[in-house]
Order: sequence, then structure tokens, then C-alpha cells
Amino acid sequence: CILDVEVLAIAPGVPDDDLDRIVAVGAELGARYALVISTELDPARTVERFARLCERAADAGLRACLEFMRFTSVRTLAEALAVVRAADHPAGAVLVDMLHLIRSGGGSGALEGVDPNLLPYTQLCDAPAVAADDSINGLIDEALNGRLLPGHGALPVADILARLPADCAVSCEILSAALRERFPDPRARAQAIADATRAW
Repeated sequence: CILDVEVLAIAPGVPDDDLDRIVAVGAELGARYALVISTELDPARTVERFARLCERAADAGLRACLEFMRFTSVRTLAEALAVVRAADHPAGAVLVDMLHLIRSGGGSGALEGVDPNLLPYTQLCDAPAVAADDSINGLIDEALNGRLLPGHGALPVADILARLPADCAVSCEILSAALRERFPDPRARAQAIADATRAW
């Protein structure tokens, strides 16, 4: 089972046809979700393009899940939910990446009262309680290189999981320069991450 295909970037200069091709690949692979981000500066344009993408995803048997990050146009859980609700399509949903939830000023309590149908899967990782560098460049570097295995940091990972829907799928998003150095073979790295996550 393929959980998702990524990343579908709603961005100036990226034509919708490019996003449609990723959706088509996802359908061919049997993926359940298409991970979407936006760097469109116009919020209305983000809603418009996300709604269109929801239609294409639904036709292909996928859901379009919008991820929020402080270094994109959709920075917080509240902003992502607003886009999904404005798009008003049953294939639309929000992806909660635990690191981005915390770094955007949210916490597990932010998930209270959110329609469970809008939270079909999450990206799990751990990290220090506070970013070493809270600048945009620092947050990007942490997201790509500084994530930790669950239980090896100070994020409220267990509490976040407890507040997500019981059937929420979990993806290990543990991008780590240290793990890449320790496990150069991506298969060995994936196995180590899976083993550590199951043990946690």
C-alpha cells in the first residue's frame, strides 16, 4: 500500500498540468493521498487551485492533503483548515506534520474540535522543544536535516497522536543528516526508523 505521493506544489509558474501528472502517478501506484503545499501569495488563488486539485484527486481515487509550514504561504493549522473549508470539496484534507505543528506555534490542543475527517494522516517525528535557529532558513534546515526519532526529542508526540483520529495513518517523516550518515543505504535507514518507531 502506497500512502502518498508528493510534493504537489501550488506555486506561481507551476502549471496545473504538472500537478495532474503527479496525481496520475499516484493513482497508478494505488496511493491514498496527494501531499500539497502552496507558495501562492494570493490566498484566493491558493483556494481556487486547491479546489481544482481536489477535483482531480477525487477523480483519481485520492485525497488532496494540504500541509502547512511557516516557510510556505499556508503557515499554520488554522490557515490550512481555512483553505480546505473554503475549497469545500470532500477530497480535501489537512496533513499534520508534528514538527511544523509545533514550530508554527501550535500544539496538541490545536487539534481539539477539528473534524476528524479532515485529518486522515500525519507525519511523525521528534525534535528539540525549541528550534536552534528560528529563522525561516533555520526552520527549513531543521525540517530537512534535523529531525529526531520519536522519544529522542521533546515534542509532545504521544499527545499529538492521542488527539488525532484513531484511524489516522502515520508516516515517519524523519529527515536527518545524522541518520543519513549513520545509514547511507536508504533501505537500512528506513528499517532503523521503522524499528525505532515501533519500539517507541
